[in-house]
Amino acid sequence: PLMYQGRAMNSDGRLRLFKDSENIGPIIDYQIPNVLRHRRVLEYSKELAEEIDNNQVIPRGSDKELEIRSGAGCAMARLLEKINGYLPLGARPWTMIELDSVVFSERHLVPTPHHLTPTTDY
Repeated sequence: PLMYQGRAMNSDGRLRLFKDSENIGPIIDYQIPNVLRHRRVLEYSKELAEEIDNNQVIPRGSDKELEIRSGAGCAMARLLEKINGYLPLGARPWTMIELDSVVFSERHLVPTPHHLTPTTDY
């Protein structure tokens, strides 16, 4: 939904916009937590950081994978709240679409590896 809405917003009306896109929550793929970690928004335990940095597989559905994804989701929600709190009065608030796009676009700037979890979930 985030990708579609982002494309629809830039389609000059060729694609229909969702009516309630502000209700789309954060999408947490494997890149978002890595960017948030790089930007020091997320901090992993020493053990988890070492596993990720050493390209060890984090099993699908494990506590570690769920903590990575839920932590990143909470961080994205808080970032969105903070950004919107700094906007001038009357400005259109950001949605998760804009924030996801900005964070995801930084994935190529991150020198550390992302977590490895074999899954079709993301």
